[in-house]
Amino acid sequence: MLFYKDPKFFQDAELSSQQIDDKLGLNIQGTEKLLVDNCKQINEEFDSRTWIGLDGQVLNTPYSELYEMTQALAPYKIKSAIDLGAGYGRLGIVLNAFFPEISFEGHELIGQRVEEGNQLFKKLALTNCRLYQSDIVNDFELKEFDLYFIYDFSDTQDLKVILKKLEEKFLERNFFIIARGRAIRSLIQYHFPVFWAQGNAFHQENWSLYKSLL
Repeated sequence: MLFYKDPKFFQDAELSSQQIDDKLGLNIQGTEKLLVDNCKQINEEFDSRTWIGLDGQVLNTPYSELYEMTQALAPYKIKSAIDLGAGYGRLGIVLNAFFPEISFEGHELIGQRVEEGNQLFKKLALTNCRLYQSDIVNDFELKEFDLYFIYDFSDTQDLKVILKKLEEKFLERNFFIIARGRAIRSLIQYHFPVFWAQGNAFHQENWSLYKSLL
């Protein structure tokens, strides 16, 4: 079995997320440096939605947390997943190790990250994983998936746009939501009780799993 197909690879406590990126061949540091340099050259201010200027390891969800998420999902048959604000597509790589038949779709605002992530998917022969350059707040159709991953990708109003779309779907069909970050979980707690009112939530330190009970 190739190392990236082996779930144990992501359980290795000796490997940091940076080391895993290096072993996979994912050049986050180099790509983020180019993004910062490009902004400086054209005297463009950093946008809070782009996360340019943030350390690459802070920008992306650690592999240790992604592994935890797959363990929480293990009892369920996850066939499709979407990452709303996917960065470099780390989630797709880890999900594919545990759910080989999964169809993964990631949406990211910055094209250079999308290109780097898709190059890695191609290198690893993950034909069922794909990143797209998208503005997930404006004119974005939220299609049907078994799993929706969302984190604090922008301000409260932008997060609410996505949560309202998910709320409409939550009462219509079975699926899972993983929310990572203080802002998104706070919004769900105080403004979207439909996601947890029936006791259908599982909480970890940095993320929560919500599932519909239809």
